[in-house]
Amino acid sequence: MTKYVLDLHGNSRKKEISPDGTKDENVFDIMSGVSIILGVKKSQKNNNKKLAEVYSCDIYGTRLNKFQILDTSNMDDMEWKKLPEDCDIWKTEGVNKNMYNEGFSVSDLFQISSVGIVTGRDAVAISENKENLKTNIISYANSHNFEYEESKVFKIDYRPFDIRYVYYDKKFIERGRWDVMQCFLNKENIGIMLCRQQKIEGFRHVLVHRNTVESSYVSNKTSEIGSSFPLYFYTQQGEKISNLKKEIWNEINKIVGETTPENILDYIYAYLYSPSYREKYKEFLKTDFPRVPFPEIKETFWKLVPLGTKLRNLHLLTDSIVKKPITTYSVVGSNLVEKITYSNKNVYINSDQYFGGVPEIAWNFYIGGYQPAQKYLKDRKGRELTNMEIETYEQIIVSLTETDKIMREIDKIIS
Repeated sequence: MTKYVLDLHGNSRKKEISPDGTKDENVFDIMSGVSIILGVKKSQKNNNKKLAEVYSCDIYGTRLNKFQILDTSNMDDMEWKKLPEDCDIWKTEGVNKNMYNEGFSVSDLFQISSVGIVTGRDAVAISENKENLKTNIISYANSHNFEYEESKVFKIDYRPFDIRYVYYDKKFIERGRWDVMQCFLNKENIGIMLCRQQKIEGFRHVLVHRNTVESSYVSNKTSEIGSSFPLYFYTQQGEKISNLKKEIWNEINKIVGETTPENILDYIYAYLYSPSYREKYKEFLKTDFPRVPFPEIKETFWKLVPLGTKLRNLHLLTDSIVKKPITTYSVVGSNLVEKITYSNKNVYINSDQYFGGVPEIAWNFYIGGYQPAQKYLKDRKGRELTNMEIETYEQIIVSLTETDKIMREIDKIIS
């Protein structure tokens, strides 16, 4: 048996593009990619059952270009490449499974965790503006027989780099995840949000947070609900206790020496932002919480920790470098977000005003299912940006640009 797979790509779920960076379109009006598979059966006089020989050919580009190639070409015109029998396509568990499983699961390291909160009524329960939230809740409370309490307003990490306010009341929130989220209510803490499954191609579903966190913090795609792993939990007496399981923590300490919970978190965070790690283990990162290698030597661990710390501070917008804008915002105007476009490193929010000098890597950068440099503005479409939001956006651009640099530094260490 011989099979020929003509891959027409065009998978919008994976956000496919052509190898040269140009647009890749589907030949049909669907989201899934399209392939044409031709099977050639050969008569076999013996009973030796062999794997089929499989040849593949890729066609990228516009829909019109793909139709032209299909209309004018035959089998002999295609650049067929034979796939080896040990190709990952046949080994559905992946060639790196044993190596991957030698690491520790992040979900096993933390004693308590939960998915992020779901209010069931974000439009009322969550707002960028504290006074607007109060107005919303009082209006709702008057018709639902409960009283507004100022003490139940807290910050919430709603989307990447987007901190808002939530009215966090058991009478009001649909799924509050109270046991875990109380670890962040007016308390000093750090959490890491991860998705147990990914539908989007490629692992990038990881982001730290400091406040209560919404379930779609890193992705709002179906089946990509986020889970929060707090670094600390608090007793009823207010005692701050590490949330790390001592068995795994001690195992790491045997190799690298004494560590703090922050050291462990930053080591993990650095690994999860490694491009080579994400590519090598992409098949396994789709289906469960990630596993991270135990450090083999202490030197590698202590080189990764400061890079993880840097990433953490960049993503919390607390690193000093984010206070030094690399962009401009010099045109005076309404600050009204209307049509958002990116051209020649300028991000226009309306016909006149723009953020200048925005690197393409920052504009297109993904965290989970979002492109933060784009989403932050889209979520504010139709209203004026405040001075604080303008400043935050400039910080986001620095953070994403520096993240790309740190990711490459991490790979130099672990590759």
